[in-house]
Amino acid sequence: MLMSITVRLLIVAVIASAMAVVGMEMIALRDGHHGEFGTLKIVIPLSIFVWLVLSLLIRGRPILVGVYVGFLSPFLGGVLAIPPFGLLIVLTNLGICIGVGIVTGLLVAIVLRQWGGAT
Repeated sequence: MLMSITVRLLIVAVIASAMAVVGMEMIALRDGHHGEFGTLKIVIPLSIFVWLVLSLLIRGRPILVGVYVGFLSPFLGGVLAIPPFGLLIVLTNLGICIGVGIVTGLLVAIVLRQWGGAT
């Protein structure tokens, strides 16, 4: 059981990290350059923290709840990341942020369902 919890949290952290990189790279590419390491050093740990906390809210619930939480997650991350600059980034890149958030929420919800989210 401990292994299941550890594996589940590790997979959630990997998903959060990968999707943070994808989102920031998409934002940077839209502006004609690649994501900066300095930005990723802030965004990746924040994304891991947010999604580990959010995974507690969506475990044991329908996958659609993960999608809803994913929709709202960029706003939470934007508020937590260097206010108000983080929220400004989210609002100016709303389509990318919400899209990445929804995909992240869906993936996390699937992982929680696959590895027994009710513990």
